[in-house]
Amino acid sequence: MVNPKSVDLNKKTLRRLDNQQKKWALILGGVMLAIFVILAVVCSIYLHNDKVYDLDQTKARTTNGLTAKDEVESPVELEPSDIAYECYIGSYIENISSFSVQNSTFTADMVVWFSWYGDGKDGPADTVRVLNGTMKDKKVLEEYHLYVDPEDESNVMEVEKGKEDEFIKKMGADPESEEGDTIRGNILNYQRIKFTATINKVFDITRIGLDNHTLEIDLEDSRDSTSIRYVKDIEEKSDLMSPGIKLSGYDITGNNTSIKNYTYKTSYSDMTIDNPAKSVFTRYIATIDIQRGLSSYFNLILPYLILFFIAMFSLLNKFTDRFRLGLITSTLFGVVTLQRTNNLVPAGNGELNLMSIISLVNLLALFLLVVVDFVSSRMFERYDGINDPHGAYFDKENLVEKPAPVSRFMDYIALVSVGVGYFIFNLALILACVL
Repeated sequence: MVNPKSVDLNKKTLRRLDNQQKKWALILGGVMLAIFVILAVVCSIYLHNDKVYDLDQTKARTTNGLTAKDEVESPVELEPSDIAYECYIGSYIENISSFSVQNSTFTADMVVWFSWYGDGKDGPADTVRVLNGTMKDKKVLEEYHLYVDPEDESNVMEVEKGKEDEFIKKMGADPESEEGDTIRGNILNYQRIKFTATINKVFDITRIGLDNHTLEIDLEDSRDSTSIRYVKDIEEKSDLMSPGIKLSGYDITGNNTSIKNYTYKTSYSDMTIDNPAKSVFTRYIATIDIQRGLSSYFNLILPYLILFFIAMFSLLNKFTDRFRLGLITSTLFGVVTLQRTNNLVPAGNGELNLMSIISLVNLLALFLLVVVDFVSSRMFERYDGINDPHGAYFDKENLVEKPAPVSRFMDYIALVSVGVGYFIFNLALILACVL
């Protein structure tokens, strides 16, 4: 019996292949590469469009430059004469104690301060509310009411809250007179409160794995803009959040605050509102921008990469190696298991997202490798001879050892086309989500 040797594809055996044999291997390799390229283009467009749409919607919710779908076509600009008083507002986020994409919530500890001129009894500490969540454990940290002499700012007198009229009388003026209004307008009021806000946030999980989000805390007074209007604190030049805030799996890329007018398409049957179809409120919006970094992304896809390279390694073994097909099918089960145990996406969510796309493309790549194994076996039977039970390659007529260049050529073409296609696909996904 002939002792089998390891005979592989080399220049000498490659020259034995005719053009017809090479053509079918190259066509199949080109088709597989084209499949990856087409999928890369389609999926990249899908993911990039989702990112652009998400950024536009965030800008719409947090600025007056655009309007979201649930608002009127254009924001209402308020005239100063329509406002009872302007309230300067600022904030500082001390901590984010919990954050969960799966549960669509995050919890923040926040300090907010207000300053305004006029009656202290109308302070917003009691009437401010969190619109997109719940507020609890609210407490007033500091509050004062001071009269500042416009002619001598060093002349400051304390005013008891709710007793502005009595103070004006002590100043020798009638509270209802123009002089009384002038004195009232020089009373500086300040409140600083702290509370815990649990925010309901619908996270866009389409790009989960390379996703970015804007965490928003929306504050609004229970009174509309004819009574109070928020104005961004011009002294708000310090940090808007604690530098020690960390979110597992995400990098904090920025934070900001903004004021916008929000129009409700109802007057709540308030007869004092001229337009019965709408009422306008001002909102103070504090935002934190977060982005999942590339290191986190590679940690997430590392198991998929390992399974893929194990399957690719199988093509380096000859078709007659009995464990080759078993290696590919085993990695198929591994990818399916990873897909089923993925805990990034909320349970029951059937939306097509980045991680599901990666899982499906890995399944496709492994399926193509199974096809390659099948085609390689057919080429072996047709062009390269038969497989002896002991594993040697034999010429059917002369019973001599013979290399199997056609099936091996198919294996190498598939190795290159699937490997290059897989790399192009993953690179396209990263660029679509990051750029």
